[in-house]
Amino acid sequence: MTQDREVREAIDRLLAAYPLLLDSGDITGCAELFVDEAQFIVNGEARATGRDGVTAMFQHVVDSGSSGIHLPGPPLVEIAGDGLTATVWQSFLFVRSGSNTVVRGMYRDVAERDGDRWRFRSRDVEIYPGPTPRA
Repeated sequence: MTQDREVREAIDRLLAAYPLLLDSGDITGCAELFVDEAQFIVNGEARATGRDGVTAMFQHVVDSGSSGIHLPGPPLVEIAGDGLTATVWQSFLFVRSGSNTVVRGMYRDVAERDGDRWRFRSRDVEIYPGPTPRA
């Protein structure tokens, strides 16, 4: 197996693990997908910095009843020439638990090799506005 293929498979595992861990309520496991100095940004606003901040943010989401299921689309992955970082774009749908509310958006991630695994350095989420309700 070539190094590029191994890198791509590791990044694909990272991207697949995020919704599975978060949606199942494994906050600690999901936060482990982020480097210690990670940033989580939503619509241009830093919501969490550092793995501890990401953990607290996810815990708040679960505690506030805002959890649900993430439905990610296929990612576009650009691996840097050195094979140590990658930029990822991935669209998603999110369905809030107990409702028919669907949110759509886009992740723009920077992933990096951290020892023997890949983690998110940053996860920049852009949430798109939904349709305007008819009167």
